[in-house]
Amino acid sequence: MASLFGQAHLSCLKEDYQELAHLLYQIAEVDGRFRDLYVN
Repeated sequence: MASLFGQAHLSCLKEDYQELAHLLYQIAEVDGRFRDLYVN
């Protein structure tokens, strides 16, 4: 997760917003899986 946030930050700095959107989607997927496994 931390790696994805780091990559998202770098994409933002490069103004690569399509890559940023893709990474944010991946972060949301990982977050959803984490919640399904450990929170519920």
